[in-house]
Amino acid sequence: MIAGDRPLVQRAACAVKLNGEWFSSTAAPLVHADAFALHWQAGPALATARLIPHEGGVVIECELNNSGDAPLTFNGWRPLMIEGGGVLQVGDEPWRASVLINGFQSWDYAGIHPLDEAITEGDRKPPATSWWTAAICDGQAMFVAQVLKASRFATVFRWHYHRDEHEGESLPTEIRTFVAEQHGSPLSQPEQRSGMPEELRLEVPPQSGLVSDPILLLYGDDGTATLRKALMAAGYAAGARSFHTVPRGWCSWYHLGLAVTEADIARHAAFLAKRMPELVKTSANGYRPVIQLDDGWMPRWQRWGDWVANEFFADGLHAL
Repeated sequence: MIAGDRPLVQRAACAVKLNGEWFSSTAAPLVHADAFALHWQAGPALATARLIPHEGGVVIECELNNSGDAPLTFNGWRPLMIEGGGVLQVGDEPWRASVLINGFQSWDYAGIHPLDEAITEGDRKPPATSWWTAAICDGQAMFVAQVLKASRFATVFRWHYHRDEHEGESLPTEIRTFVAEQHGSPLSQPEQRSGMPEELRLEVPPQSGLVSDPILLLYGDDGTATLRKALMAAGYAAGARSFHTVPRGWCSWYHLGLAVTEADIARHAAFLAKRMPELVKTSANGYRPVIQLDDGWMPRWQRWGDWVANEFFADGLHAL
């Protein structure tokens, strides 16, 4: 991947984990008709990673095909793997760069920190991982890795850069580790904290396959614009809805908190359906009626964040 007149990503690879074993695209590469694709033997299966130009960047999407006669157990993807000789170069002074850290849930840690792990901030060392979005900015340029969909997997980005872990006297200008992984969601823990990712064990029957969630790589001189562009691309790909008018209505959290039920939502929705036309008429710009269901619809405490409905929403959110 080229940024201007210099390489941004060099010697990157992809990998798939089957039956508990990782198979890298560099271990057993195969010839493919598409010059912008990686094709490799993954044990008894075939894997392909396609590089698709998109929004001025590149989308990586992987596909697994079990062409054998026996089922396989799928454990995870690494659509982007920069390590063991690979290079990511963002600007000329990565020791000055900052990195965006996203937690998995809204209650998990998030923040902006120095990329260089030699720089310490207080007693707590921030994680060198970010869910869904990763952004590295050195003040002159921005690199963004953004998953476009979360249709089946949870995507986490991890990296490593330490100015003292290299040979020679000059500061290293290359980031030697940057990996995107797709596996199961972290299971929720007490006190609203996400635990370790779920170990996936998906059966892939003979003569079938599956695909990864696509990841967009973007690079730009304007950090804010580059990040916004990546996020808008993800919203569009995922079918997100945006409203041009101001949302107005009722939020369950401020009235019922964790005690909300399916009947409460239906009752308040009926009230708004009756009264909202009057509210719309009082505004020159108009309002969009909204019922917002906040925390309280998932199983209490230990299973918050598992995104399944509790016993008070017996028919599920789709039916509601």
